Amino acid sequence: MAWWGVAFALGPNYNLPLDAQRNQKALEAVQKAQSRTSDASDPERQQFDGTKSKVPADFLFNTNRAHDLLAIAYSVLDARLAAAAGDRNSAIAQWKRAVDLQDGLIDDEPPAWYYPLRESLGGEYLRAKRYAEAEKVFRRDLEINTNNARSLFGLREALRAQSKNAEAETVNRRFENEWLNADVLISVDTL
Repeated sequence: MAWWGVAFALGPNYNLPLDAQRNQKALEAVQKAQSRTSDASDPERQQFDGTKSKVPADFLFNTNRAHDLLAIAYSVLDARLAAAAGDRNSAIAQWKRAVDLQDGLIDDEPPAWYYPLRESLGGEYLRAKRYAEAEKVFRRDLEINTNNARSLFGLREALRAQSKNAEAETVNRRFENEWLNADVLISVDTL
């Protein structure tokens, strides 16, 4: 099944009221898609290409062109495939592309893409042990998305890895405050 497509179809939509059950199903579809990226095959990519070709170039998803969102989905897919293959440099390049594409979207509420992609770029930098770059990415995300718990977590980990312990502890207090009622575990691998 094309889980990214399911997530895209069920995700936030300006024309529909917020629905917790629908959003939960979208999140589950994203998680299924992410769990299968290492098994993605050429026929599955061709299926995705075929689906994209059926979307009219001027089709809008809220205020953004659907093709712009599909371009982000391609970069996310390529980043995850590269990471699964152990190619950190390619994964980072694809995450950077996805972030640039996301930055080019028209602001919308709810957001056109379901999460800030700098979380994943920063996470890839952490997994590559490029801590100073991870720190920079998470700081930038926090300028845009103040108190984003996932970026606070990533920033804390980047600071700890660089032995910036006092600042890491300050960030940790902010993270713990924001993550207080979370019902999922977070780790560098889930960024």
